[in-house]
Amino acid sequence: MKFFCYTEGNVDLSVRLVNEESGEYLVLDAHVTVSKAIDVDTLCFEAPSVGPERILYFKAPLGGSQTQTFTFTSYANAGAELLCSVQDSTSFSAPAVCKIDGSASWEGKSESIRVKFEPEAIGEFTDTLALVSNIVGEYKCTLHGLSVPPLPQGPYVFSTSKDIEFKNVFSSQKDFEVMVDNPRFILSTTSLSIPAKTTKTITVKVDPPTGGEKMVQGSETGKLFVSCPQLKEFPPWVYYLEAATT
Repeated sequence: MKFFCYTEGNVDLSVRLVNEESGEYLVLDAHVTVSKAIDVDTLCFEAPSVGPERILYFKAPLGGSQTQTFTFTSYANAGAELLCSVQDSTSFSAPAVCKIDGSASWEGKSESIRVKFEPEAIGEFTDTLALVSNIVGEYKCTLHGLSVPPLPQGPYVFSTSKDIEFKNVFSSQKDFEVMVDNPRFILSTTSLSIPAKTTKTITVKVDPPTGGEKMVQGSETGKLFVSCPQLKEFPPWVYYLEAATT
């Protein structure tokens, strides 16, 4: 006879034993004392370090950038601040801290952080984004970026002058040379010394004809080239120009 109990205490009960063939039976009175349960076994749980949850793919030209969102699920009851880092910050960047709210749901709460790819070389780049907190644990995301040669930009259409922003995307100060292929366009400077990750302005003006010179009817077109003598292996940045002459 098996007796199953779920609480401590004393139980009085009657047990009837019946012979199914003859119908005879025997009644027994029983007194059961239920004592405190003993530990039968111990279950141990371990949460291993999480691997990369997903892969973010980026593609940007040298001098350009692309930003994408890494989304993850937090199961913590309380809010927290996660420290964010990448292994090589020359190509990928993210905010240093990601603040999240707590979640009372078993399904957790979706959180996100923006990741920027701004390469300073041509080729493929791989990195890992890590978000760490003592409260919510660790999240990882693999970052894969493809950098291609600078893409032509423009056309920049103007009547008298145009300001063009140019950024030094490299992690150190660089010198740049500026030129145009049409003498009708006058540059504010032919050289630039730009600190790391800083933007400067190049002003382009269209030069009106003098004397017996004739201006092309409709528009004057040309190209602006920006190159870095220290990095001769990189092609120049090209900006298409168009000045209305009517």
